[in-house]
Amino acid sequence: ERCRLPRSVRSQQADHLTGILNRRAFMERMEAELHRTSRHDQPLSLIITDIDHFKRINDQFGHVVGDRVLQQFVESVASIIRPCDFLGRYGGEEFAIGLPGVNEQQAGEIAERIRREVAALDPAASDLPPEARLTASFGAACLCREAGEQLQSLITRADDALYRAKREGRNRVSLAQEPCPEGGDCVTVK
Repeated sequence: ERCRLPRSVRSQQADHLTGILNRRAFMERMEAELHRTSRHDQPLSLIITDIDHFKRINDQFGHVVGDRVLQQFVESVASIIRPCDFLGRYGGEEFAIGLPGVNEQQAGEIAERIRREVAALDPAASDLPPEARLTASFGAACLCREAGEQLQSLITRADDALYRAKREGRNRVSLAQEPCPEGGDCVTVK
């Protein structure tokens, strides 16, 4: 419930199925946080996550079950992130988590906690058979202000880390391997 938006803004900014930020609203919030954390010299991290083999769930069990899986996934994420963090539906089964004040290592630790929580979910809660365990893959990156990194570059680095996690076997967390542009470092928590 923490990640759900007030009813007054739901129609314009919320994903209708999950009640969390839609992609446009998430991007607007990331831009606002980029400016806010910059003024306060705080890190800003991004996690992009994707439910593994989600198409197979929809194909095998139907879209009603797939919708329940998405809702259950969002509830799991919401149970772990802080009230100041924000969650958005980035695409079909892809989600993004904005983490103000969190460096890349901490973002990886948060992603790992979420990954474990999702892997431990009871499939029966989404009307899935016991053998249909849910897993998710995660990519995390921290904004590199020293090199003047912009939001789109941060998204690209988190997305690249997500796809590396998928290539390496899924159900894992991957941190952005490439250093910040021009060799800068992520702002660290003081």
